[in-house]
Amino acid sequence: MSKRITCISLFDRQSINKIESLVLKVNSELCKVPYLEEDRQNKDTLPYHITLQSWNGSQEEEALKILKQIEIGPIKLTVNSINIKNSHNNSYNLYLGIDQNEELLNIYEQFYKITKNFKYNPRTFVPHITLHCDTNYDNIISIKNTIEQNFKQFEVTFREMGLFEIYPAKRI
Repeated sequence: MSKRITCISLFDRQSINKIESLVLKVNSELCKVPYLEEDRQNKDTLPYHITLQSWNGSQEEEALKILKQIEIGPIKLTVNSINIKNSHNNSYNLYLGIDQNEELLNIYEQFYKITKNFKYNPRTFVPHITLHCDTNYDNIISIKNTIEQNFKQFEVTFREMGLFEIYPAKRI
């Protein structure tokens, strides 16, 4: 796969702790890297996050310039569900659903106004926090059931964005 860069939410420590405690009872190793990469487990170095935008690796300079134009304040989001969606190469993505609020929508709109990246169109993109990607649907269901046993809605917060070269992640 060619080099890619991605802009993500950088959750505060308290938010990361909430997500990590949610998956604590899962008895299998989780991996957030999609099935587009070999050696996925070793490349899973991004923290839990919401992807805000991505670029081809050759667009690093442009991405840095755009990030300077995007205004962000503290964003509080409610994690409201655990869901599964189809993903790359006949795999499944287990993720946390979030209530999209005006502040988050504003970030996506600012990016979209500049980049016109249809993948992150604020009217169609569903922001989420990936927990695990797997080709085994039964495994995905088992993990989901384990997490749901103690799931209650909770809030996560981020105050900044990070730009990373992926996979594995290296902050730019």
